[in-house]
Amino acid sequence: MDVPINNFKGVMLCNRPNENVMIVKEKPFCSRVQPQDQWGLTKKFEEAKALPIPINPVLERHKKWLEEFKLQNQLKKHAKEEQQVREDEKFQRVRDLAKKDREVTKKMKEEYKQMNDIIKKELQDDGPKSKTVQLTAENLKKLEDRDAIKLQEAKTDNKLDPKQGDQKKRYKTKPVWAMTKEEEEEHIKQEEDELLNFVENLDYDSYINDLEVLYLITCKVNVMLKALQQRVSDIKKEGNWKEKLEQGEKKQEQREPDMYDKISQSLGKNDEARSVHSEKTQNSINQLRKRQEQIEQGKQDWEKTTTNGDQKASLEDRIAKHVADEILNQYKNLSNIHSNSSIRKILEREAKKNLQEQSIPGPVISVIKNEKMPRDPNTLPYLHRNPAI
Repeated sequence: MDVPINNFKGVMLCNRPNENVMIVKEKPFCSRVQPQDQWGLTKKFEEAKALPIPINPVLERHKKWLEEFKLQNQLKKHAKEEQQVREDEKFQRVRDLAKKDREVTKKMKEEYKQMNDIIKKELQDDGPKSKTVQLTAENLKKLEDRDAIKLQEAKTDNKLDPKQGDQKKRYKTKPVWAMTKEEEEEHIKQEEDELLNFVENLDYDSYINDLEVLYLITCKVNVMLKALQQRVSDIKKEGNWKEKLEQGEKKQEQREPDMYDKISQSLGKNDEARSVHSEKTQNSINQLRKRQEQIEQGKQDWEKTTTNGDQKASLEDRIAKHVADEILNQYKNLSNIHSNSSIRKILEREAKKNLQEQSIPGPVISVIKNEKMPRDPNTLPYLHRNPAI
């Protein structure tokens, strides 16, 4: 019977496979020498091999970035050097052109001087050399011819520029500010005609390439642009100043009669308790009204008297004038819009407004009320904070 070995009880059998035992050819290292071993045949100790250094990726990326940065700096340096070379070449070209122009002008001056010298010599040779020369008919003719040539040249100069002499005489006799409207219009028309003639007869090609002319044109354009920009910024800052000024004057005109009416009403309430002081105040109010009407009609008298009231008013006027002068000196843009009298009126208006609006404040009384809140049992100073204990 084929019965498995597991059915046998009480018998412990090994069920391992019958495998061949592997024989190790290489014996383990032994420091001692066995009797069967031959001398000098022990294995040599092997040295440990050097391990490769681990590569750090962060350092590798940083090295690459440094190389790129170095290349960029080199390119920038090279571009800067090229730009400097171009600027030097341009400067040298301009310098050479200016040198050539100077040489040309110098030659022209020399030629002009030579021509003048030649003409002078010819004239001196033609005319009598000194007073001791014999007064002959030929010498007299030469002198007359030379004088006639000079007169013709002077006449031609006056014909070419007939307005210059007239303008000089007119400016000597009568300046521009003393002219009438008709004379001023004629003067402006003459200037316009001169400018138009100058523009029509101007040769642009001969002057436009000159460096000084180009520099003057650019400077003038820059100055005009700056002035225009400044004016635009001032207008933006000012805003609608005319409308604001008109609105302020209208409000002031509306406030003044209301103020006088309120004072008269307050005085008219207690007719029974009227006294000498109330009559004086009523008279002063009537005087103020009359003065306001005179100011509006332009019939105010500015005569100074020796009374105390007039002395106070003159002192106030002097202070207001001084303040207005300081404002005009500080803000010079206001001088184009306001005068000293207009600024004084504005100051008086603002002072009246402040006096009307500002009243004397009473004493400040502060009352502190500590409200009693129900006590929280958690805040009680007991060991057990339970209210039931």
